[in-house]
Amino acid sequence: MKIQFQIGQETYTINRPTLRDYAIIQNELALNPSPGFFLLSLLSGCPEEILRQLTQDQFNTLWTEFQKFYTEENSQQSIAPPILKLNGKTFSLQNLQELRIGEFADLDIIVNSENSESRIHEILAILYHEVIAWTDSGDPLTEVDPFRSRNQRAEFLLDTPIYFARGILNFFLDSALQSIGHTLDSLIQGETEESNPLLFELHEIGKQLREPGSKLYSFWQEGISSSSTEPQNLNSTVLLTF
Repeated sequence: MKIQFQIGQETYTINRPTLRDYAIIQNELALNPSPGFFLLSLLSGCPEEILRQLTQDQFNTLWTEFQKFYTEENSQQSIAPPILKLNGKTFSLQNLQELRIGEFADLDIIVNSENSESRIHEILAILYHEVIAWTDSGDPLTEVDPFRSRNQRAEFLLDTPIYFARGILNFFLDSALQSIGHTLDSLIQGETEESNPLLFELHEIGKQLREPGSKLYSFWQEGISSSSTEPQNLNSTVLLTF
C-alpha cells in the first residue's frame, strides 16, 4: 500500500518507517499524546505548518489512511535475504556458523542491553557485510576488515525499513540462534569448564541470546502478534487531494 496526498501544488508520499524513524517515533509517542502532525510530517516530509492548514475532516481522512498504512507495515513479515540492497549499497548475510568470538560476544551485549530495541541496526551490521565485488561464479566478496567499518555500516543500516528488520530478527532470534545453540550443545559434550573455559563461556552466551523476555524480543513480537491480519494489496496506491 502506498499513500500520496496533494496539498496545493505539492504532492507528498508517506514513506515506509525505518529503524531510524522507529527510535524517533517511540520518543515522540512517550512525550506527545497527539502525535498526528509530527508522524505525518516525519514520514512524508510535509512541513507541519502545511498539514495544519487542512480542515478537521481533511486531516481525519488522511490520518485514517495513515493508520491503515502504518498497521499494514507493522504486520508485514519478510525473510532474512542472503543479499540486502539498500540505498545503492549491497550487503551479504554472513554464515552464522562462522561467527567470530568477538562478534558473538558483541551480539550478547546488544541483546541483553537496556536499550536493545534501539540497537537493532548494530545487529544488522554484524550479520551483514558490504559487498565490494563478485566472483565469476556470482558469489559475493565482502570487505576485508568488516570490524573497522562496523559503526559506519550500522549507521547506514538505520535506514532499513522496520518490517524488513523484523524479518531479519525473526531469522536471527529463531532459526539462526537455535542452529548455533545446537552446535554449541554438541561441542560442549565431553568437555569441562576447566578444560575449555572459552567454549563454556560461548555456550552460556548462546543460552542468554535464546531466552525470551528482552526488549529486543518485544520488538520482534510486535510484528508477529499483528501479522495475523489479512494482508492488503501491497501494490495499491491511495492518492488524496486537498
